Order: sequence, then structure tokens, then C-alpha cells
Amino acid sequence: MKKHVSQLLFFICLLTSMIGSASAASEAETDKEKPYAITHVTIVDVKEGKLQPDKTVVIEENEIVQVEPSSEISIPPEALIYNGTGKYLIPGLWDMHVHLLDDQENAFPYLLANGVTGVRDMGASLSQLDEWRKTIDAGTLAPRLFFSGPALDGAKTMGDGSLMQVNLKTEEEARAKVRELKEVGVNFVKVYTYLPRSLYLAIADEAQKQGLTFAGHVPFAVSAMEASDLGQKSIEHFYGILIASSRQEEEIRAQYANHIPYIFAVDLAAAQSFDTEKAHALFETFAKNQTYIVPTLATFHNLLADMDASRTQYAPTEVQKMWIDYQEKNKAGLEMSRSVIGRLYELYPQLITEMKERGVPIMAGTDTLWSDKEPIPSVFGFSLHDELELLVEAGLSPLEALQAATITPAKFLGVDDHAGSIEVGKWADLVLLDENPLEDISHSRSIAAVVTDGKLLDSETLQSMVKTYPSPLDREPLFPSE
Repeated sequence: MKKHVSQLLFFICLLTSMIGSASAASEAETDKEKPYAITHVTIVDVKEGKLQPDKTVVIEENEIVQVEPSSEISIPPEALIYNGTGKYLIPGLWDMHVHLLDDQENAFPYLLANGVTGVRDMGASLSQLDEWRKTIDAGTLAPRLFFSGPALDGAKTMGDGSLMQVNLKTEEEARAKVRELKEVGVNFVKVYTYLPRSLYLAIADEAQKQGLTFAGHVPFAVSAMEASDLGQKSIEHFYGILIASSRQEEEIRAQYANHIPYIFAVDLAAAQSFDTEKAHALFETFAKNQTYIVPTLATFHNLLADMDASRTQYAPTEVQKMWIDYQEKNKAGLEMSRSVIGRLYELYPQLITEMKERGVPIMAGTDTLWSDKEPIPSVFGFSLHDELELLVEAGLSPLEALQAATITPAKFLGVDDHAGSIEVGKWADLVLLDENPLEDISHSRSIAAVVTDGKLLDSETLQSMVKTYPSPLDREPLFPSE
């Protein structure tokens, strides 16, 4: 596992990347009416996996209006110039599984500073959605937001229904909640872990009637194969995949029909009877139905690893204390989780490789959230680069990992006419890098500038968007490395 880029290296990249062009970039920030051009840059074509050297990209307002060889382009005379010589331009990145909750004050700037210009929020209350809208309406820069509102779960949920999910008891109630979410403007509906089969089927049917997609966990009461055939558009955290790949799938479901002690323990039990032919048939179904998989490897990695003060310092001190307090009070439970997750984590690369080979679309998501309900250390924005590196370690090429955070999310969201690649007519959401990410995906961290909705943020601006906080992590590691 590659070591995380330290704060010092991050800031060195930011401070040095704009030498020779900072004044033009700063002017571009303040003069929104003028077009500007990023000249002599190498475009990373995420569709074809090729580099397009010495190109110039012209941006007007929030749209790309020209992409031409630098020697042939006619730049508007009033345009501001940003010299991109020696740099690499990629589409803005997407984190396809986050939970903003009440943390937009930190989350928005952290995401943008890391080149994440779009996110899919996977569970928040309606009041939290309203707060995000108010924050953005007040002029705060933010990534493009696609969101589900609260996840839909059953009465057996392990949560209390107040954080990210609502607990449903009847089919009528489930259908009404889907209609309510449609009215408030959600982009999709999220299904959760403990939905009874009848409620899952009602949600799937009502979502289709309302013109909404649905995504999320595969409830234990439903097979992953059936979920795909019913139209579930994405599956998070590998939920249900190992169970559906087991020779003893039906026996496992019967054994835990009335009591699911720990979903990953059930996954681990299912893995003992893994059936390669069943798995291949499942993955071929995913590919046929275009069921997207969001592994969220960073979540599992962060659960297994000790807290790293060089990373956690980007979270407010009270959040860091929450992580530490939870770990200290739940050491036995965490050790059990680590023993289960650790063994599953060794299997996930095989699943990713098998799915990739069969054409299953894979997206990058981090499951980042700051909550005492699920206190796994993770920092908005930074964790997306962790996920890209983990996907490469699991078997994707750097190009495939980059696609998992650019063109594949755009296709999933139905906005690939506007996002996901660098072409005329698309949104001006871009990331300028100092190094080639196709050589090494960790180069996605070498951010020189970010363009979000047409606004160019230079290195000085990006640096000002990232804060560090005092760390309470002055203690021995909870799980010392062996």
C-alpha cells in the first residue's frame, strides 16, 4: 500500500504548480465575464486512454467552447491566458458515495481542493438537503450534487432512523415515501440493508413509476441477481455479491432469515462456498443490465488501518476526538470487525478483476462521513485519491481507475453529454495536474489548479480552502502494526 501523500508534499505541489501563470489565474477568478484559455496543455482522453499533447482549451462562463491544437486555435482576444505547458488536464473527478450530513462547511472546499467537482450523496435527512441548498445559494462554491435524501430501510434497521435512513413498515408507506422524495427533488432513491422483500419490491416498482432510479445496498431478503434484474442501478460495498455467488445461497438465506448478526460475517460465511460459475453468471448479468458496482475500498482500508495523524489533522478536532473515543470504547467490537473485514478484504481484488473482465462498470466512491454512528476515519476529497490507488492495487489500470471517477459516473448519472470528458459543449469541470495520471494513479494528487463550473481556482486559492486542526492523537496505536 502506498503511503499517503503528506501535508507538506501536498502544499509543495500546490505552491509550485502555478509558477509563471498565477497572475492570469487570479484574474480569471475575479473576472467571470471574460473567457480564458488553458494553453499548451496535455489532455488526458479518458475515453480512449490516450494523451493529446499541446492542446488549448477555451472556456466561456461554465462551458468548454474550444478544444484545438495550440498551433491552430484562434483564442478570443479578450481571453485570459493560463499557460499549461508541461501539465495534464483531466475531467473533474466524482466521488460516487459520500455522506455530507451537516459537514458541508468543510466538505465542499475539501472536495474541490482535491479536484472532486461532483459527488453522489448516499443518505442524508431532508433538512440537511435544505441546508446544502442554502449554503450554495449564499454563494459558497460546491461540487455538483446528486442525492437520494434518506435511505429507505425496514423496521429491523440497526440505526435509529434519525440520521441517514427512514424505517418503513408497510408497502403503502414505502410507496408514499418514494413519491415524497420525488416531490422534494431527489435524483434517485437509496435502498438499505434491512428492507423486507415486500417493501423492496414496492420501492422498486414505485421508483419506476415515478421515473426515479434506485441504488444502494442489496437487502439480505433479495438476491443480488434479482436486484440487478429489477433495475437496481448500483450496488455499494459488495453487499449481497458473495451471498449470491455461494453454492449454499438458499441455505444461508434460510439460516439468517429472521436474524442477521453482522452482514459481513454472513458474507464471510458465504465466501467459504464461493462458486466461480455462479459468480460469473452474476457478473454477466450485472454487465448486461448495466448494474454499477461501487466497492468503497477506502472504507474497508480505513477500518483496518491505524489512524494517521498526517491525514486526520484535516478533520476538525472534535471529529478526530469522536474517532478516537469510539475506537477506545469499542476495541473488542473493532477487533471482531477487523478480523472479518480483513479476510474479506483479501477477496475483493479477485471480485473486482472478475467483474472488470466481464464488463461490469465500476465507480469510485469513498463512503466518507463524519458521524458518531459510523466513525471510520476518512477525510472528504483526500479519500477519493485513496480509493483510486486502492482500485489500481485491486487490479484496475490507472486509466480504468480514472474512468471510475470521470466518464463512468457521468454515464451512470445520465450526464455524459455534459461531463466526464474534455470536449466542446461540456461543463467546465476540470483538474490540472503536474504529472501524468496514466503513468501512476497517485499523480491524481499533483493538483495545480481546479476548474469548477467554469471558475478557475489557482494553487493559492486551493491552499486556502484546506485547513488543518490540532490533533488529539497523542497516544499509542490502538492496533499496533505487526
